[in-house]
Amino acid sequence: MAQKKLQILNNNIIELKNKLVNLLLRNGNKHKSEKLLLLSIKNFQKNNDTNHKELFQEAILNVMPTFLLKQIKALKRKRRKERQIPFVPKKNLRLFFAFKIIVSDIKKKKHSKKFYKNITQELSFSAEQISQAYKKQNDIQKNAMLNKKNFFFKWF
Repeated sequence: MAQKKLQILNNNIIELKNKLVNLLLRNGNKHKSEKLLLLSIKNFQKNNDTNHKELFQEAILNVMPTFLLKQIKALKRKRRKERQIPFVPKKNLRLFFAFKIIVSDIKKKKHSKKFYKNITQELSFSAEQISQAYKKQNDIQKNAMLNKKNFFFKWF
């Protein structure tokens, strides 16, 4: 499992942090989103014994989709029919969608007053495979497998 982590997340940890910060941006204020990420890391380290980098990698690996669906409109006798075509994305696109799924679930949770606590909670739940982001990723994979009959369409 450790070799798999190193292969998929071979990027520099600073690049991954910058991608997450860019998705956390609110009103173009990068300083605030960096501060939120730093507070969430400190909060996690204060409450847990494990390393935050390992948690971060585990959460990203669990939420990273293997297949994605692309919707293509096909003309068929005056009717437009949309087809969902599964495809295997490149590593950068997989990372982007993993971050996007996690950040969208963090932004949906508004029951807690502190946003950085939501970040910590969502990352730890994603690492344990019990978060909404993990369930959303599984739904994407199931839909891709259901639409695998359209897998031979490669014209996008």
